[in-house]
Amino acid sequence: MVKESAFEAKSVVVLGVGLTGRAVARLMKKMGKKVLVNDQNQTLPDDVKEEFDRLGIQTVLGGHPLSLLDGDVDVLIKNPGIPYKNPLVAEAIRRGIPVITDAELAGLLSEAPIIGITGSNGKTTTTKMTDHILSQAFGKRVKLGGNIGIPIADRLPELSPEDFFLLELSSFQLEGTKKLRPYIAAITNIYGAHYDYHGSRQAYLAAKMKITANQGPDDYLIYNAHDKELSQLVHEHSKAKLLPFDAYQFFDKGACVKDDRIYYDGKEVMKTTDLVLPGVQNIENALVALSVAKILGVDNETILHSLKSFYGVKHRLQRIDDYHGAHVYNDSKATNIAATTIALKSFNQPIRWIAGGLDRGNGFEDLSPYVSHVASAVVYGQTRQKLADFCREMAIPVTVVDNLEEAVKLTAASVQEGEILLFSPACASWDQFKTFEQRGDCFIHYMDQLKGE
Repeated sequence: MVKESAFEAKSVVVLGVGLTGRAVARLMKKMGKKVLVNDQNQTLPDDVKEEFDRLGIQTVLGGHPLSLLDGDVDVLIKNPGIPYKNPLVAEAIRRGIPVITDAELAGLLSEAPIIGITGSNGKTTTTKMTDHILSQAFGKRVKLGGNIGIPIADRLPELSPEDFFLLELSSFQLEGTKKLRPYIAAITNIYGAHYDYHGSRQAYLAAKMKITANQGPDDYLIYNAHDKELSQLVHEHSKAKLLPFDAYQFFDKGACVKDDRIYYDGKEVMKTTDLVLPGVQNIENALVALSVAKILGVDNETILHSLKSFYGVKHRLQRIDDYHGAHVYNDSKATNIAATTIALKSFNQPIRWIAGGLDRGNGFEDLSPYVSHVASAVVYGQTRQKLADFCREMAIPVTVVDNLEEAVKLTAASVQEGEILLFSPACASWDQFKTFEQRGDCFIHYMDQLKGE
C-alpha cells in the first residue's frame, strides 16, 4: 500500500523511459493520476508500448517540447540520470513546477520506515550486505530497491508499516528530493564524483547530504568517521543521532575495529577474518551493515552467520567457488585502474592475475605499487601487449593470449593451494563483450567448466 494522501499532484509528466520511468508511470496511473511520459527516443520497446497502451498512458517521443508543461502539470518526475540542464527540466524549474526523482516518491508514499544508503564508493555492496543480514533476521519484511536495480516505484505498493524499505540511493536520486526522511541513513564515504552532472563539488556534497536533511533526533545517521570532510559535514548539517564507524581506530560508540576484531558500542561482535570478502573496504561495508542491524535489534549470532555467508555482489570482487584450494574472485566490474588497485590491495597472498580488455589509450604504471605479490599474470584483449610490457617491467611472469577463455585455462593450470586467482581486468569489456556483466558471467562459466573436468 502507498500513502496516497501524501501525494496531491493530479497531473504528472514522467521524463525518461527505462526501468525507473516505466515503474513511475505505472504507479502514477494506478494512483489515478493523469500521466504523460516523455522520452528523447523516437520509439518505445515493444513491451513498453504494449503496457502503456493497455494502461492508457500518453507518450510524447523524439524530443522534449516545452509545450508539455503547458496547462495543469503539477509535477515533473525525472529519471535520476537526466541532468538538470535538460531543457524540459530547466523550464519546469523556471515555471515553478516541482521536479523530483523516484527517491522523493519513497519519502512521500512509503508506509514502511526507510533505510537509505549512499556514498561515493561501496554503496551497492553495503546495501546488499545489509539486506543479507536483515533478511536473515526479518525475512520477507525487508524490501530492497533503488539504485541497486529494483525500481522504487515498483516496491512501494508492496510495503506495509511492519516492513523495512532498504534503498541504495545515488546522488542523482537524492538531488531530486525535498521531503525524504530515512529512519536510518548511512554514508559510506565521500570522494570526488559526478561533477559533470552536479556542476561542482559543493553541489555534489549538497546532494549527498540530502539523505539526512529531514532527519530528526529519533532517526539515525551512520557515517564514516575516518573521512574528516564527511565527519564535519554531518556534524554541521544533521539533526539525527550520529553513529560513527571507523576501520582504523577504536571508540566506545558506533562500529570500529581493533586488533582484527569488530566492535559495536565497545563490545566485540566478530573477527575481521570471519568476513568472506577481502580488503579494508569490505570491513568498512560490514561496519555499516552491522550498525544498521544493531539499531534494529539484530543479535550478534545472526550478524556473524550472515556476514560469514555473504560472498559479495556479482562481478564486484565476488568470491566464487574455490579451485584446487585457491580462492577465486570475479572482479569484472573493475573496468579501470582504480578498481583493480582496490582488488590488488585486498590480498596479502600470492595472486595469479587475469587482466585485459578495451584499449582506452592509458598505460598501467599506476598499478606499480600494488603488484609486488602478483606471482604471475595472463593478459588478453586489446590491451594485452601494454599489460605484458608493464608486467615485464615489474618482473612479473606474464603470458599473452587472445581471449578470456584461454586466459582462464592457463591461469587455473598454474594456481596453487592458498593462492588467489583474481580476474580484475583493469579495462572496459567492449573489445570482446557487450558488458562487464557478460564478461563476468563468461569468467564464471569457464571456471565452472574446469571444475567439471
